[in-house]
Amino acid sequence: MEKFDAIVCGAGPAGVAAALKIASNGKKTLCVEAGEIGGTCLNRGCIPTKAFIASADAYLSAREAGKFGVEFEGVNFDWRQVCQHSQQTVEKLRKGLDFLFRKNGIRIERGRAKILEEGKVEVVYSDAKSEVFCAEKILVACGTSPRRFDFLPVSERILDSSAALNLAECPRSAIIVGAGAIGVEFAHIWNAFGARVELVEMAGEILPLEDPEGSRMLARSFKRRGINIRTSARLVSAEVFGDAVRATLAEGGVLGKNTCVEADYMLVCSGVIPQSRDIFAEGFLPDLDDKGFIKVDQSFKTSLAGVYAAGDIIGAPLLAHAAEREGELAAESMLYQAGAGFAAESRDFIVPACAYCRPQVASVGMSEKEAAGRFGSDVKITKSFFIANGKAAASGATDGFAKLVWLSRDGAEKLVGAQIVGDDASEIISECLLAINLGADRKQFAAAVRPHPTLSEILSAASK
Repeated sequence: MEKFDAIVCGAGPAGVAAALKIASNGKKTLCVEAGEIGGTCLNRGCIPTKAFIASADAYLSAREAGKFGVEFEGVNFDWRQVCQHSQQTVEKLRKGLDFLFRKNGIRIERGRAKILEEGKVEVVYSDAKSEVFCAEKILVACGTSPRRFDFLPVSERILDSSAALNLAECPRSAIIVGAGAIGVEFAHIWNAFGARVELVEMAGEILPLEDPEGSRMLARSFKRRGINIRTSARLVSAEVFGDAVRATLAEGGVLGKNTCVEADYMLVCSGVIPQSRDIFAEGFLPDLDDKGFIKVDQSFKTSLAGVYAAGDIIGAPLLAHAAEREGELAAESMLYQAGAGFAAESRDFIVPACAYCRPQVASVGMSEKEAAGRFGSDVKITKSFFIANGKAAASGATDGFAKLVWLSRDGAEKLVGAQIVGDDASEIISECLLAINLGADRKQFAAAVRPHPTLSEILSAASK
């Protein structure tokens, strides 16, 4: 039985970050991954969808170029090349991770990990053979899988987000169930390529975890593009007949008030389930919460001796960049416990969230509602709209705004939250994150001289 200093189960953002941190500190490291290195984010999530969005945006820009005095003839797209661009992007980044693993001497075993007992991990390979490895420290970072409704039939016409990336054709019509970040991104992609899209959400707004004002602005933009939005609507059933899917929806949350919609495909992106139970042997299971996510303390320790967990498998915020940071902090905790001299940091850190549709939606820190509920009248809101921004006007991207949430106490106003809707919102939001982390006050934030003309000047306008 080969022995390692640490075994990392899962090679997604958390697992990769942890393995690199541990190995770069001279520890013998094994990473176990049943699929491709990079996990969901690189292979079936963040990266391939952004490649599709880049293609969709390029196609939209070509179609809309006339308003800038540029004319194209016969603007069209080749779906096969769109898919190829996405695949090549993934493959290039995957090779980069493979190189980093080799450079840092990380051993990778391609198989399913099963933690048998303290310090022992079994790897089950695709040919059903297995091997047991041991280590003093084990990190569980095997993520989640898409939630599927039991009442749905099994069909190539009913997709999860992974299957949606591998379609041989662009849908002519689609029903998207779930209007979180994944749902609105696919709505943007397929609509840009000409599909008729029905976007269905149980909550009263799309992007229900975002500030309602931003959600409503995105909804207005989507509706102008022809995306049909059905909020307060629940999927009741679906059937597949020939080359179509018929979905029955309870509108307004009222059973009996049903509507039927039909499309070529239906994408279901209404949550995920943790892969926590599959990785532990019977009788050796850590404490889980009521949704099956692994409970960890501030140092990412589970209730099992020597076993740590990080990434989506420990629950919200279920974002790749959060998982990467959690992986790094978990690795530091493992190294610290092993006497490597690290002072383990807290898992409490601020995480921005982004939806990469058009316009983009990004937020960080507290929403207006959260801040008001916690601090009451000490909260101040300032705002500016992109329609008054010179760069936005020049580029024809005037949909959107920046909303800043300030806590006014002791003669100073500190930034505690921000939401940006508009082009490049996912880039601009980082400035707000840094300001919150550094405790910058409103005077300092407003006094920063930002380049002109840029979209980032919206923050200057919003803070004055």
